[in-house]
Amino acid sequence: MPQKSKAIVHPPTVYQQTPTKPTTDSATTTALTPTYLPTSGSPPPPAAAELFAS
Repeated sequence: MPQKSKAIVHPPTVYQQTPTKPTTDSATTTALTPTYLPTSGSPPPPAAAELFAS
């Protein structure tokens, strides 16, 4: 089904994983929770927002 393929390909396009983060908590933050950078102007997930706040 072509619709299923589109659904699977869409999420990664909306949210991209941030390749660069502060060197200090880079490894720790990535290991605990992956941070996503909104490309379509949508607000980041609650987990990502918490990481950015702290």
